Amino acid sequence: MTLTKQDYQNIYNLMDLEPGKGYVEYEKEGETLCIDYDYEEEGYVEDHYYNGTGAYVTTYQNLCIEKVESWNEDGDETENNFDDSILERMAA
Repeated sequence: MTLTKQDYQNIYNLMDLEPGKGYVEYEKEGETLCIDYDYEEEGYVEDHYYNGTGAYVTTYQNLCIEKVESWNEDGDETENNFDDSILERMAA
């Protein structure tokens, strides 16, 4: 499976980036790409008495890709050009 910028954007959009471990499957041209990841996030609620908005302000976030596999419709493992640093940068 050869991934493009649009594929990485589609994968990122499928991810439910809540703190903790996650899993996403992406299908393209009869192949499936599976990604296990861990997402960490820290922040605070801006609730100052005079000028607080009540908004959540993220001060730290980290996406760590733990495992990537791909296979075809027959269940055979396939090669892919997945680059975890692209998704990790998108989450930062």
